Amino acid sequence: MYGLGTIAPAMGNAYTAHPDDPSATYYNPAGLALEKGNEFSLGLTYFYPAVWIRGMSGVTDYINNDKMLGITLGIDANIGHMTDYEQLSGFSLGLLIYTPPDRAYSVHAVPVQDQSYVLYQDTASQLMILMGLGYRITSYVQIGVSALLYMPGKMTTLYYLDTSTSPPHTILLENRDLTIAAVPEVGFIIKPFDRIEIGAVYRAKNSSGLSGLTTFIINNNPYIAQSSEEKVVTTPDQIALGVSITPSSGIRLNADITYSVWSNSGVTDTQDNFLGTMDNLTPAIGMEYHLKDRWVLRTGYSYSPSPFAGQSGNTNYIDADKNIYSLGAGYKFKLPRSGIETHLDMFVQLQQLVERNNDQPQPYMDYTNGGLVWSSGLSLTLKL
Repeated sequence: MYGLGTIAPAMGNAYTAHPDDPSATYYNPAGLALEKGNEFSLGLTYFYPAVWIRGMSGVTDYINNDKMLGITLGIDANIGHMTDYEQLSGFSLGLLIYTPPDRAYSVHAVPVQDQSYVLYQDTASQLMILMGLGYRITSYVQIGVSALLYMPGKMTTLYYLDTSTSPPHTILLENRDLTIAAVPEVGFIIKPFDRIEIGAVYRAKNSSGLSGLTTFIINNNPYIAQSSEEKVVTTPDQIALGVSITPSSGIRLNADITYSVWSNSGVTDTQDNFLGTMDNLTPAIGMEYHLKDRWVLRTGYSYSPSPFAGQSGNTNYIDADKNIYSLGAGYKFKLPRSGIETHLDMFVQLQQLVERNNDQPQPYMDYTNGGLVWSSGLSLTLKL
C-alpha cells in the first residue's frame, strides 16, 4: 500500500499510463518499452506507522508498530541497446527486487487493559522479485508482461488472548514456512494524441500460503506441535486504468483509477470464517513539474478505501480508509569524469487512516481506531 520506488509514491501512485523507471514492472510492464537505453537504480524507503486504538475508557493507546526499512534494486535494459542489434530495440527487460514487500510485515500490538479482544504480532521474512518484458510496437503503442514472485521466508505469530491477566495470556506460533507465489501482470500503453497517453494493467491476486510445522507455546507451558496450512491473501485481483497528459513542456498530469476485487479473495480468520471483504475503487492523481533542466517537483494524492468493514465480530482487522498525500523532488546531474547521467529522487508520503468505530458483541468491547503512516524514500539512478 506504500508504493514502489520513489517517483510513483511521490505522484500518489498515479503511474499506470507513463511509468518510465524500473518500477514499471509493477505499475505497468508496458512502460519498460519507454526506456530506449539502460538504467540501474538503488533505493531506500523508510516506513513509520503510528496507528492507535481507543477503548471504552476513552484512553488512546498507540500500537507499537515496527518501523521498517525497505531496499529496492531496479534494472531496465533495452535489448537492442545492450546487444547492438537494432532489430531488438523494441524490446526491454525489467527487474525489480524489493524487501520488505509492499505491506506491513510486522505489527506489534500492546494489549489495552480494558479490552478483551485479540491483538497479535506477525513477523515475516519475505523478498519480492518482479521480472518484466516490454515491447514497443510503434512509438504510439507499447505492451508488456511481468511476473511478481513472493519468495519463501519464515513467519512467527504472537497472539494475545486475554488482557485481564498479568502478564496477558499468550500463544506463540512459530516456524511456519511461506510458500512461493507467482503473480502475472499484463498491460498496454497507447498514445492516441501527441500529448496524451492511456495505460491499463491487470494484476492477478497473490494467494501465497503458510505451511509446515507449527509450534504452540501457551504461557511458557510445554510445546504443542502440529502440521498446519493456511492461506494468506496479500493482494487481490486488480485492474488499473490511467491517463497521462503533458499540457505544456515540463508539466505532466497523471490520473489513475484502480478496481480491486477483494470479494473473491477468500480472506478468512484463523477459524476459517469469511470476513466479507468488499471490492473497492482507488482514485489517484499526480503532477510532475520540470524546473529548468535539472530539477523536477512532484506531488500527488490518492484515496484508498478499506476492503474490510468495521469489525463487528470476534475479529479485529485494524484497518481504515486512507487519505494519502505525497511530495517529491528529483535532481539530474552527470557523474564527474564518466559523464553518466544520474538522477537523484526522493519523496515523503503521509497516510491518514480515517477514524473508524467498531461495534463488538459481548464479551468483546467496542473500540475506535485510526492513525497515521509516514513513509519516505531516496533513490539513485544511473542512465547507462
